[in-house]
Amino acid sequence: MMKRILVFAACLLFGLNLSHGVEFSTASVAGKRATVCRVDLRKERLELFVRDDAGQPFKSFDGVAQWLQPQGRGLLFAMNAGMYHANLAPVGLAIANGKQVTPLNLAKGEGNFFLKPNGVFLVSKSGARIVESSEYPALSEPASVATQSGPLLVRANKIHPAFTPGSDSRLIRNGVGVVSPQTVVFVLSEEPVSFYEFAQFFRDELHCPDALFLDGTVSSLYAPKLKRNDKKIDLGPILGITGEPDAAESQEPADENNAAQPKATPAKAGEIPDAIPEPGKPGFFRSPFAPDQGLIDARGMPPGTEVRDPYTQGKIFRLPRDQ
Repeated sequence: MMKRILVFAACLLFGLNLSHGVEFSTASVAGKRATVCRVDLRKERLELFVRDDAGQPFKSFDGVAQWLQPQGRGLLFAMNAGMYHANLAPVGLAIANGKQVTPLNLAKGEGNFFLKPNGVFLVSKSGARIVESSEYPALSEPASVATQSGPLLVRANKIHPAFTPGSDSRLIRNGVGVVSPQTVVFVLSEEPVSFYEFAQFFRDELHCPDALFLDGTVSSLYAPKLKRNDKKIDLGPILGITGEPDAAESQEPADENNAAQPKATPAKAGEIPDAIPEPGKPGFFRSPFAPDQGLIDARGMPPGTEVRDPYTQGKIFRLPRDQ
């Protein structure tokens, strides 16, 4: 019998391409489901939203969307963008449209923000990057967008020294990583994960040499075609992508074959069902329990391997033996 794979760990599951430069997918971080948003900065402009024209915090994704509407713009994607005070003001540096909203914070303190090294995610004319906070003042190129948070998850391919592999401190978390100056990835864990697991996923699976933690319990996502508009709590700074006002509503989930989705073959009682092969994509499958969720990349895994379904809290399916 093939060795049962109990954790489909840190394996990307390809999902929805909702905009030319914004791609959503689902992933498994140490067996826990997460949502990944990959942004191509050659095609999309990333913006930071902190305060409206009256100087008031937006508080929510709806607040940003309503503010954009008179400008003829719509919100395609957004995520909370760093830690903030009770009045919703950023704890550290925030730059929106090239203007500093709040200054760099190099103070010592308690809490995740002050777990050094912390860092700054920024976008400038040269593209995106993440730097350690104390390195920011020496940068020669001005940032159009910047947000400071902490701790740094990964710095120069090294996981934060305070994180331990065996930690049982697990929370919902979100963060941002830089794959290249033109490619940024945002991740939100849908289930609690440890700092080490989260950092390891950015480094080893998303290939981000640098990644920054944004926040924990308040972690929120706005993605209309994923039917996501999280409303957990009032938010401080928000990072987002904008487009035509009806773009988020008019775009449909990608269906490259323009064909009906394959159906699962019912398994007999007590049998482990087979994964559903994706037509035209060898090595890619759909879950027999949740066939509409997204593609599972099983390239390199032998036929007959038993896999824990990342979508259904641990149900097991088998890769077809005749694939």
